Amino acid sequence: MDKKLIVFFLLTFYTLAGYSQSSVDNYKYVIIPRTYDFLKIPDKYQLNSLTKFLFEKYGFTAYWEDEDFPADLISNPCLGVKADVINESNLFTSKLKVSLTDCSNNVIFTSELGKSKEKDFKKSYHEALRRAFNSIQKLNYHYKEGNSIPASGITESSMITPEAKTPAVVAAPVVVPQEKVAVSEKKESHTSIARSYQGENISFFLIAKDKGFTVYVNDSKDPNYKKGEMIGTLLKTSLPNVYRVTWKNKKGDFEDTTGYFDDNGNLKIDFKQNGEITVKEFKVED
Repeated sequence: MDKKLIVFFLLTFYTLAGYSQSSVDNYKYVIIPRTYDFLKIPDKYQLNSLTKFLFEKYGFTAYWEDEDFPADLISNPCLGVKADVINESNLFTSKLKVSLTDCSNNVIFTSELGKSKEKDFKKSYHEALRRAFNSIQKLNYHYKEGNSIPASGITESSMITPEAKTPAVVAAPVVVPQEKVAVSEKKESHTSIARSYQGENISFFLIAKDKGFTVYVNDSKDPNYKKGEMIGTLLKTSLPNVYRVTWKNKKGDFEDTTGYFDDNGNLKIDFKQNGEITVKEFKVED
């Protein structure tokens, strides 16, 4: 083979390897979901907990998706990447790989496929995941401050939330709106603890949290939504009055989208319908 061609291949290989290394080093945090799509149950087989443990073992600062995030991550979500475990198992072999996705929903890293032929599901998944993490260990991750995408680079199209939280049935909130407030950036700090909203077949409370709101059903004529059920979250973004929304659809799955409050305090959320974006409005109740 021509020597110049050999050098070209080697340079290409090391450039790509270096890019993988440096691109992961640009991110300060990794966000771990409580539930993986292929398992449907929070932390089934303790696979999510093992994921968090292994990331921390190899130098990453890991947070659960529903934890209180540090101030710099709240102000700049692009400091973090979202972790996911992808299942490619067959009848006889567990096959898992780990991916990291940035705030623009771009996959910046995918691990090698970890495999196991253990018969016990938990042992098999754990062994496969640990083997997938071998390629993450080889990254020798060290965060490089100042290299991350700035918060100003966030657009509405890039607002992708962490993996949706699994719904939990809870007692209906007993707190009620204390006063009607106009929702704006100037008055947001004075928002009451809870507000009630009315849709076509459902009403719900928004319970204020540090980073936004949690949505609980107050009353429902729709059999897909039960009273007291948590059906969504709204997380603040760096854009004024724009929220990253996680919302339970009628199939029982959680979708990632965006929402905002209009000048009258009504909540408007974007939903995909027949391949197009439609805006659904929920009226604030007095």
